[in-house]
Amino acid sequence: MSLFRVPNGFTFLKVFNCLSRLFKVLVNLLTGLSTSLTALAEFLNSFPILFSSFEGLFLFI
Repeated sequence: MSLFRVPNGFTFLKVFNCLSRLFKVLVNLLTGLSTSLTALAEFLNSFPILFSSFEGLFLFI
């Protein structure tokens, strides 16, 4: 049980709160990223000749 020994005042509730905050931030970042990628895909769809495939997109970048 020495694994679970933590400094005074450092409780598992604090750890859980910290992890849940990090998880929320991560979810927000992923949501924002997917929104950006969707907007980028819609923007690139207006150039079907340049970006006929993902390979063309990677070559462009």
